[in-house]
Amino acid sequence: MAIGYHQPPERGEIGVVFPPWVSQIEAFDAVIDAGGRLTAVGRFPNIVIAFALDGDFAQRVTARGALFVTAARGLCAPVEEFQT
Repeated sequence: MAIGYHQPPERGEIGVVFPPWVSQIEAFDAVIDAGGRLTAVGRFPNIVIAFALDGDFAQRVTARGALFVTAARGLCAPVEEFQT
């Protein structure tokens, strides 16, 4: 269940996780260079919320230094939203 919850969509908002030593500006540049749009920042400076316009965005952004992509939910939302 948890794996499906974090599965990124092919298009739409996704979380892009970069190594901790990548600056936020470098992360922004990688997202834009990969053809994505910036929508928000995550709870940590190395996490960017991007809007993927096509299904190949994840491959392009990881080729530009991202460690992985994930579903955006929970990366910017308040923690209380996930407490039951």
